[in-house]
Amino acid sequence: MTAKRGFQLISWGILFFIDFSPFGFDILPDIVGFLLIYRGAFLLADTSIHFANVKKWIPILLVLSIYDLIAPILAAALEPSVVAWSSLISSIITTGFNVWLVWQLCKGLSAWAEKKGESDLVLQARKRAIAFIIMMIVMLLMLGVALISPYWFTMLVIPVLIAYVTVTLMLLYLFNRASAKAL
Repeated sequence: MTAKRGFQLISWGILFFIDFSPFGFDILPDIVGFLLIYRGAFLLADTSIHFANVKKWIPILLVLSIYDLIAPILAAALEPSVVAWSSLISSIITTGFNVWLVWQLCKGLSAWAEKKGESDLVLQARKRAIAFIIMMIVMLLMLGVALISPYWFTMLVIPVLIAYVTVTLMLLYLFNRASAKAL
């Protein structure tokens, strides 16, 4: 029952990876997702070293997500160039940690599934981790595209966002499947 709840919490936490900010207000704040993932990793820490690693390192993501929440307030007090550079650096660091986080979560799920003889989940976890890493690389490349050609950025932003949401939902589904198998 603990594994089931842990996978459910991680699944819900992954939902918060989707940034939906109408009028500049993030409806799905990352900090909530990271807290849910932390609790899920805490419940699963005895099943895999990867979940224990997540539990140890997620406080860094919590700090970064707090920065994301207060950045709009800081933007009003700082020069635009400082805001732009700090946002760029924060995005790169956060992306790196998100890649690491998803890799650890998928490796933990894979290790758990392997012990349970669920080879389809093992394979899916590996594929979803790789898909997420590729998506994050594309998202970082989009920052460069925005600087080089705003026209191409505008043309690509919607398809890239749709792909990102799709990959995120695929991860969510993966952890839901693990939760169903953890009965």
